[in-house]
Amino acid sequence: MDEAFPSQIAQSKVSSVLQDCQSYKNVRGEKVFYLNELVIESTYDGQVSSYKMILRTAVNKKGEISDIKVIASL
Repeated sequence: MDEAFPSQIAQSKVSSVLQDCQSYKNVRGEKVFYLNELVIESTYDGQVSSYKMILRTAVNKKGEISDIKVIASL
């Protein structure tokens, strides 16, 4: 970092917190699909922003996640 930023820019503070989560379940044969609506609050150097993310998660009959995909980030 010292070589990339020789002026020694102060370290930034970054954090993200899950504020809300809603899940919707759909069973198709041996797979279970979840549509998860997440509300995430991120803070970067004191600036707070919120956004919504929609994830699709597929779970196989062993209870293992077989696929996860970001459908939208709003």
